[in-house]
Amino acid sequence: VKSEEGFLVLTVALAGTLSAFLSNTAVIAMFIPLIRSIARESKGKIKSRNIVLATGFASTIGGAATMVGSTPQLVAQGILAETEGVRQLGFWEPGILGWPLMVLLVGYMALVGYKQQQKILPGHVSDNPKQEAEEVLHIDRDTPAWKGYLSVLVIILSVIGFALGIWNVGVIA
Repeated sequence: VKSEEGFLVLTVALAGTLSAFLSNTAVIAMFIPLIRSIARESKGKIKSRNIVLATGFASTIGGAATMVGSTPQLVAQGILAETEGVRQLGFWEPGILGWPLMVLLVGYMALVGYKQQQKILPGHVSDNPKQEAEEVLHIDRDTPAWKGYLSVLVIILSVIGFALGIWNVGVIA
């Protein structure tokens, strides 16, 4: 890719497509460090602040294109499965809206979105993740240990509850 605009369109299309088949949250979590790394290596030709927001939108829209890309579809499917007389959605049915939205987003970013976001984004966001965490996100580095233990406990209980048939995929999600 020779330009920031080209890189933007590429990442939007790729993140959106991957998000249809993987967790959209996981996809953007993978893309952010990749985008920052490429921005650092580009020596100013690519700025992560110009890429991350649109890639996040693409990840969200792509996640809505299949039954597995995002949690809300799984929750809805769980409700449908428990509702008598109502059919469940097929794997590709959310794509009836999701895929056209992805195409529109890619087209928009390629034609006008890049220029429009230059007008609304802040002047500087660091490509240094530590600096950004400290300056922009204000993340507290001393997270209490109990939060980590609680997270592990919730995951374990979720797996056990699903394996024993206590909860369906929608409830777990």
